[in-house]
Amino acid sequence: MRHVTPWVRALRRLIMVGMLVIAASLAVAESGAADPYILIDLGTLGGSFSEARGINRVGQVVGYSTTVDGFQHAFVWDPAIGLRDLGTLPGGLQSIAHAINDGGQVAGQADVVGYSRAVRWDPVVGIWDLGTLGGSFSIAQGINSVGQVVGRASTTSGSVHAFLWDPINGIRDLGSLDGGFSAAFAINDAGQIAGVSSGWAGLHAVLWDASGGVRDLGVLPNAASQFALATGINGMGDIVGATSTAAGTAHAFRWNAGVMEDLGTLGGDATQFDSFFWSSVDFGSGAFAVNDSGQIVGGAARTDGRVHAFVWQSGFMQHLGTLGGATSLANAINAAGQIVGSSSTVNGESHAVLWQASLNTPVGSAVVVDLDGGATQPGGVRVQFASVSITGVTSVGTSPTAPSPAGFQLGTAPTFYGIATTASVTTPIDVCINYVGRTVPTPESGLRLLHDEGGVWVDVTTSLDTGAKVICGRTSSLSLFVIATPAPLISATIDVSPAKWSARMTQQVTALIGNLAGHVVTEIEVDSIRLNGTAPVIGSAVTVNSRKLFTGLALQVQFDKRAAFQSLGPVQPGQTATVTITGRLTNGMRFEGRATVSIAR
Repeated sequence: MRHVTPWVRALRRLIMVGMLVIAASLAVAESGAADPYILIDLGTLGGSFSEARGINRVGQVVGYSTTVDGFQHAFVWDPAIGLRDLGTLPGGLQSIAHAINDGGQVAGQADVVGYSRAVRWDPVVGIWDLGTLGGSFSIAQGINSVGQVVGRASTTSGSVHAFLWDPINGIRDLGSLDGGFSAAFAINDAGQIAGVSSGWAGLHAVLWDASGGVRDLGVLPNAASQFALATGINGMGDIVGATSTAAGTAHAFRWNAGVMEDLGTLGGDATQFDSFFWSSVDFGSGAFAVNDSGQIVGGAARTDGRVHAFVWQSGFMQHLGTLGGATSLANAINAAGQIVGSSSTVNGESHAVLWQASLNTPVGSAVVVDLDGGATQPGGVRVQFASVSITGVTSVGTSPTAPSPAGFQLGTAPTFYGIATTASVTTPIDVCINYVGRTVPTPESGLRLLHDEGGVWVDVTTSLDTGAKVICGRTSSLSLFVIATPAPLISATIDVSPAKWSARMTQQVTALIGNLAGHVVTEIEVDSIRLNGTAPVIGSAVTVNSRKLFTGLALQVQFDKRAAFQSLGPVQPGQTATVTITGRLTNGMRFEGRATVSIAR
């Protein structure tokens, strides 16, 4: 069937194909018994393959599956009746369902004489051919609650353009940024459409408004190539997709109010695949759908190079399980947070799946919850509660960014762990993290587990096994965790002017900090300005104004003479005093410098 493979589906399938090869060689099954989501295998239409592509508010799922005779047929799955074959156009052999609205109307494609045609299945009237833009093929990708359908179709000139179809006006060409290629993938109830268009330098994510105007969403700052693809949009106009990064890796993004945000990965960036969009690229992650709660789903590379389905929310990406195989992808999410996609099985097949929230934290004493396989698996986390009185959900998400801890240094690409539970628990809580594949600072023997307790990072480390690469800590609450090492103290040079002090001194004292090339000082500890290592100069009597110089940071310190000499203690004229200043750099490392001044009459 010509043109039957949508480019976005090709992107997803090619990722899966590459990962299934890895799965066959690794033969690793996921342990997901305690993960916060349970997996439901939706089965097939008699063949060995199926994939879920869309889900509506009431939990009806659509996708496609191979049949006993090897053809691909669209299906709808209902919790009450299971899988049902949606059939094809008269005379056709294959079909695919991509999306479903709350009224049960389905958008997809079916073949006619070897060409793919955009179709809409209706619970009452059945399958409906939506036509083309004058060319030979069309594909429907998205549908909203009023039955408007979007996709792409060939024109009379042979170009491929995004289209919008509705029952009254039929099919309409949405155009593109430069008159070339475009495709639409999703539409919300306000008529906003997310997709992709060729532009002056590549393919860009775009937004069509209800009037048909097109907006270029651009790419991430400093992206290595001009590529971005918008595949999902919610009722608030949040858009998700995939884009090139500065490193040339494909990353999932969220676009909101003109700002494109990199959602990161599950720790890996090394999966190679070929597609219509890129000939050879490192795949880090891709987002395919977003609901009105801001939950985003897609697929992302893990530290072991395998691609797994994820759900992203509030800055943290959470791994979803598999059917015992090595890979999975999440394609859609509904308002209730139910997620659908595909997963490899133990025998290497790929099946349509449904992820549903699971109460993975039971009532009891010494309750252990293994997340992402637990502390014995790369990147896994184990949480143990002293006791649980009311069951709930315990989960972990990861993020590459969060407020850095003072006095500690992180790895070059740190991982912050957001751990939470809805269960009623008693403390203490023990947390163990397997950091295999994660970037951690050196030396490894100095690793510490830090916990954010009300905005203050606290060292909660109880054990470190560098052989198994597992670090554990004990705390009384759950929030952010990060693996770090104590920051080394950098020796700075300090020149103090004037270098001779007296009781009659009233002018400013300027301290110039040196030996910090390439660093930016973010904090000077006023109370650390000490004379002769005794009590600090009284903080209220000291003001610090800094300005960045080519050679360092100039600190202008105004001393109250009585406060200064009170700090000096029993120092006589002709003797010397040592001025000590410490502070913190932007990367959390600390510095200390000393200077000597003489005491005059």
